[in-house]
Amino acid sequence: ITDRKKDLLVLGNGKNVAPQPIESRLKESAYINEAVLLGDGMESVVAMIVPEFERVATWLKEKGVNVKEPEEMAVHPDVIALIKGEVQRANEGLADFERVKRHVLVPAPFSIEGGELTPSLKVRRKVVKEKYANLVDALKR
Repeated sequence: ITDRKKDLLVLGNGKNVAPQPIESRLKESAYINEAVLLGDGMESVVAMIVPEFERVATWLKEKGVNVKEPEEMAVHPDVIALIKGEVQRANEGLADFERVKRHVLVPAPFSIEGGELTPSLKVRRKVVKEKYANLVDALKR
């Protein structure tokens, strides 16, 4: 058993995916702060990713790009390409049905005050899904 039963994702094809090991792989990247996998009833696993904004800002600055706001970083083409590469790296060695097929960048860090994190800093999946419903909808298309 690798995950809580309530967190298990059941894809549209009936395959079960334990999200936490894959989320941990994604968070091994220096550029990814948080990752929340979704996929219940969907045809594939998708991810909502919170970039490590400070590190991404430094990376952009080294490239001569002056973007400091998380909202701008989340839609910047260079950042999107950077995170895409990190997702591809995390996907290596996973079964095809476990691989993150699409992802979206969340434009703000998760916080206890924002409701996305518990006091012990665990992600509240349901809150994230509801709060960022517009991003979740974009992943389903």
